[in-house]
Amino acid sequence: MTIADLSTVFMAADIPESQIRLVSKGERVKIFLSAYPDEVFAGTVARIADVVDPQTRTIKVRAAMSNAQGRFRPDMFGEIRHEETFRQVPVLPSSSVIQNDKQSIVYREKSTGVYEPVAVTFASKQEIVRPS
Repeated sequence: MTIADLSTVFMAADIPESQIRLVSKGERVKIFLSAYPDEVFAGTVARIADVVDPQTRTIKVRAAMSNAQGRFRPDMFGEIRHEETFRQVPVLPSSSVIQNDKQSIVYREKSTGVYEPVAVTFASKQEIVRPS
């Protein structure tokens, strides 16, 4: 006999170490299960492992999801998507940035043929540029 409390179930995901900075504990996630292909379920990041798996270079993340209806079973297959921390920022090719001694600028078109300089800063290693 096996006794288990399945009122809350956990879904585990292996996140590449290069992307773990995008995941935070308590963040809401969307969960898609193969058993229910037309449904989207909600979960919350409950735990982020402390170590990197040296073989796969991934970090285990566990998301908790309510199982009040008893539909989810251990070892079901699915995927987790986190979208809460995404934000839209303008992206420019680095060749459009003009750098001088004091700042970096790009030219923004105000109207047809009329441009204005806009100071920009670089965000992280990804070279995302956004207006200052």
